[in-house]
Amino acid sequence: MQVRDHVRAGLIALALVAHGIYALPIPSAVSEEQVAEPWRQRDIVLWQDVLGSVGIDVEKATLEQGLIDVTGAAHRFHQLLKTPFKPVFRFTGSNQAWGLFASATTRPDRLVIEVRREGQPDWHMIARRLDPCCTWYADHIRYRRIRGIWDGQKDKARPAYRNLTKWLARRAFAEFEDVDQVRFRLERGRSTYPWKPPDDEREYRLVRVHYRDRLR
Repeated sequence: MQVRDHVRAGLIALALVAHGIYALPIPSAVSEEQVAEPWRQRDIVLWQDVLGSVGIDVEKATLEQGLIDVTGAAHRFHQLLKTPFKPVFRFTGSNQAWGLFASATTRPDRLVIEVRREGQPDWHMIARRLDPCCTWYADHIRYRRIRGIWDGQKDKARPAYRNLTKWLARRAFAEFEDVDQVRFRLERGRSTYPWKPPDDEREYRLVRVHYRDRLR
């Protein structure tokens, strides 16, 4: 092997190690305010009951403090491991920015697309993520790069999400000639444990409406 091959192999190995470190499923530090969130409180009570069932009695406050201490220590250790690679990743923008399977949300969002036909007051649903009733443009919407645009939105819509709704609205207007409005919403539900009844309450976020005569 030539020197060039050895250098290339070494750089690839270093990149794999660096990205592997960034992708470690280590949770972020949990603060006192975050411990008080309802879904974490439910999990803490669940673990308290599980430990109690095997004869380990632990105070709820002890579990809360333990969660803060353990996640804080794990987060600091993870940051220490990432330190040597941060300058390069910051310069190239090529880091593994999310922890691989670090956690799963109990309040998932699903993209909902509705249209309103000219002269009619009601909205008609044409697309709803993972719902066989409404599958317009499903092959595109479920694609991982498209899903990554709308999934994980915070309280303020990111520019990519806003542009995605315009892109889809233009296609809806082109396909449905009698439609004059297209509405996009993120429908947030709540996942429950298998032994508990489902939660049917829904919250709609980041609503965006596009009008045919305004979207060019």
